[in-house]
Amino acid sequence: MNKDITTKMLLEYPDVFADIENVCLFGGKAMIKPEDLELCPQEIVYKEADGHIREHRGDIRMRLKEKGMELAILHIENQSGISNVMPLRDMGYIYSDYQNQLRALKEENRKAGRHYVLQEIGDDQKLSPVIMLVLYYGTEKWTGPTRLVDMLDIPEEERALWEMVVEDHKIHLIELSKQSDAEVDQYTSDLWYIVKCLKCGNDKEKYKRFLAEGAHRKMQHPEAVINMLTAFAGKENAKKMADQIIWDKKKEGGDCTMYTFLDYFEEIGLEKGIEKGIEKGMEKGREE
Repeated sequence: MNKDITTKMLLEYPDVFADIENVCLFGGKAMIKPEDLELCPQEIVYKEADGHIREHRGDIRMRLKEKGMELAILHIENQSGISNVMPLRDMGYIYSDYQNQLRALKEENRKAGRHYVLQEIGDDQKLSPVIMLVLYYGTEKWTGPTRLVDMLDIPEEERALWEMVVEDHKIHLIELSKQSDAEVDQYTSDLWYIVKCLKCGNDKEKYKRFLAEGAHRKMQHPEAVINMLTAFAGKENAKKMADQIIWDKKKEGGDCTMYTFLDYFEEIGLEKGIEKGIEKGMEKGREE
């Protein structure tokens, strides 16, 4: 499996998706509950004003509901590399989401026998907010543009003037590997494992702390976590080994933790199995 597919598999779990939104938008406060999320089709098909049919495919879109009422559309785009057109792409995704809502309202009006021409929808009909996050999984600092004006050919000496009249668009970029330890510790879902690995890089001391912190932390979706780590490590041949470890653990009726996958980590080269449990120091941990 490639990085894009495995990342989507993990983020489509409502608890993981809600966790990302809560940490990145609300400072860790549980404002969004997993049970209030509904997965939307990732492919949006809509009709433009000129009658042409358009299609737009995103990564993960969730509908946020409360008591059956739609509150917002939450959209996450995954980036493993740096894009130099991300503000424009971001605008396109948001536009597609709003167009999709408009199409649904117009279809609802048609079925109900409500006819609008120039107005297209009723004055009392409103669209739900679209909130977009761009998650960047790279370990290098993002150097691409984060605002639309950064993509425009504007003379530097006239930039201040042009920025007063050009409608800008800023992406909500989250550089996961650059998040602070305090931010990462706010994650309650399995995304914690992914961000921790990204932050460790090649630092063995950080891997030691990662092992200690994850020793007794239960994985909710071990298959998705390991699939993602496998894809990021580029070790597809180790996938069967991970599947067998998870299967054996399920038969035992136990929980998967960091200790469960030490042999697997060594196989894919994740700092040689996090130094094989920091040179057998994990033997005691296994007994525990």
